[in-house]
Amino acid sequence: MGLTYLWQASGGWTAPNVSLVRISTNLYGKVTALAFQADSLRLASGCETGSNFVTSVPNGSFVATRPAYNTSVEPAAVTSVAFSTKGMMASGCEDSTICVYDASWKPLWTSTTNSNAHTTNVTR
Repeated sequence: MGLTYLWQASGGWTAPNVSLVRISTNLYGKVTALAFQADSLRLASGCETGSNFVTSVPNGSFVATRPAYNTSVEPAAVTSVAFSTKGMMASGCEDSTICVYDASWKPLWTSTTNSNAHTTNVTR
């Protein structure tokens, strides 16, 4: 089980100004990638078993979970997660899969064939 620690630095990153806001549990394994949505309202954590777990930053509630790997093969660790300014999310895995989701967490595109996949793991 993976944990994500959310810290807040309201007055700068010095020891007296940093406080722990919340610890979230990722039920899908160790956290291997993290990304904030542009408005800082959502946090996506990718995990070693190939899922993205999205939570609400203000209250810590669950928002969505989505696979990030080529589901026709087998789970692969998420190695990168990113948000666009429009709220879309992309993630990449060590099996060279890239998945893109719209702002409502619906799948838009997945690289699942040799013609549109990376040749190695996706790290950025």
